[in-house]
Amino acid sequence: MLTNLKEGRKLKCAQYWPDQNATMTCEHVVLTAMEEWHYAYYVVRKIKMTHKQLKISKPITQYQYTAWPDHGTPYPLSLFLFLCHVTRGKAEEQKSPTLVHCSAGIGRTGTYIAIDVLYEAGKIDKKINIAEYVKKMRQNRMNMVQTYEQYITIFWTLHEMFKAPAVALNATGFLKKLQTKKEQSLGKEFQRLLSVRPHYKDLDYKMTSQVQGARSTIRPLDKYIIYLTSNVPKRGNYINELLYRLLPRRMHLLSPITRHQRTL
Repeated sequence: MLTNLKEGRKLKCAQYWPDQNATMTCEHVVLTAMEEWHYAYYVVRKIKMTHKQLKISKPITQYQYTAWPDHGTPYPLSLFLFLCHVTRGKAEEQKSPTLVHCSAGIGRTGTYIAIDVLYEAGKIDKKINIAEYVKKMRQNRMNMVQTYEQYITIFWTLHEMFKAPAVALNATGFLKKLQTKKEQSLGKEFQRLLSVRPHYKDLDYKMTSQVQGARSTIRPLDKYIIYLTSNVPKRGNYINELLYRLLPRRMHLLSPITRHQRTL
């Protein structure tokens, strides 16, 4: 699920699942909410579906991405992490189809499907053709990948996925990896991460360069900078802090000066 129930004043999707620790009856099917986990950019729900007449139950896992901005595109890395969680969940469960939806079922849905399919194809074939695959999707459903911005998101997300694949591990898997991998191999992993980190130029720090006395070694990028709205004379609107999110509805301020974070 790639949408919130409501975005702004617009209803995007009806809630077709029960609230946590509740049940919902849909004709011959009863849905029971079992567990629910909230992350910074998405929610994972475990739901039990039971057919009342056949007395057959089946577990369902729902992944809801909650950080796709209305009339915009998500941050590629957050979409990448979401897809990794979905992929890991599919591997742990029995083989079953994956259903993808948003509101209209073409823009966000097409973007996600393209990323998912092309990433798996790229791992095998070592090459991908994004334009050709989007064309193929549109032959089966009109307007898949609805906007230019969504099309670019496919490129950037796949770029993140191929340059440094992320493998999420549970506690047991992490301990097993730590026991089997030597320190040298872990060092290679770290060096690989350093090699793919973004590099910025002075033009990316225009705001900081205009402030006298601003530290040159630790400074915020213009695209992540926070602007003060105070009217204190001669102070300006610059502050050397960054805003980031780790949990839903919880924003954090990170300051290199105070060496601590504050939660909003």
